Amino acid sequence: MSLLQNMSYQEFEYASSLPKSQCELIAKLADVELVFNVTKKPGEVLLKYLDRRGYSIVQYKQFLKVATISTFYKPQSKVALLIANDKYEHLSKLATPTVDCETLQSKLTSLGFITVYINNISAEDLKKQISKVLQQIPEDSYCFIFYAGHGCEICNTKCILGIDCPTDSILPIHCITENWLLQEVSKCKPELCVLIMDMCRNILNRK
Repeated sequence: MSLLQNMSYQEFEYASSLPKSQCELIAKLADVELVFNVTKKPGEVLLKYLDRRGYSIVQYKQFLKVATISTFYKPQSKVALLIANDKYEHLSKLATPTVDCETLQSKLTSLGFITVYINNISAEDLKKQISKVLQQIPEDSYCFIFYAGHGCEICNTKCILGIDCPTDSILPIHCITENWLLQEVSKCKPELCVLIMDMCRNILNRK
């Protein structure tokens, strides 16, 4: 049975009443080129076209589900915090963090993210900057945090190292722990948070 034959009257009426914007999204998901005009209902035009192309009711409902989510759910904002530390005062300098963050910044901006880029900063100043940025993010937002630079692990806790970090005798003032960062993020109650830490995890034994 075809798409239209498998539809109930109520389903057909609902699908026929879909706005043009949603129909265009479904057409894109179905990988078909279809022009909608003002004289006919876009939903009805779409249904008949998909029916002729042999799409099933299951496929149509999948397209409709994705289109509905994409149309009606939008985060309050999308914010990306990109941190690159490569010019260390005492530790070895790194080649890629700045390039990686700049590339990510370009990609995320094209996806509608507000990007905040922080480059070569001490742990103490980075804490202040992170707190300041996160305070501005509204609830139910998407938050993407990327760090590239030196890191370590102390007592099973991953740590970001600021550019002023010494080669030994590392103190809390020289690093930012993963736990602190996640606690700060939780304060703005994001809908989604992605944290990527591109760094070494040299384990420092501490008693």
